[in-house]
Amino acid sequence: MIVGMSVSAFTAFHVILNLIGILTGITVVFDMLSTMRRNGWTVGTPH
Repeated sequence: MIVGMSVSAFTAFHVILNLIGILTGITVVFDMLSTMRRNGWTVGTPH
């Protein structure tokens, strides 16, 4: 058991988090290359 979850549940959770991270990274790189700005993504950061 890892953090109270079975190994298969932990692996599935880990894969889902990794896919979210990869997709977010691809989106950010694409937006940086195309100079596109997503205002909703920077709500909590100072401008």
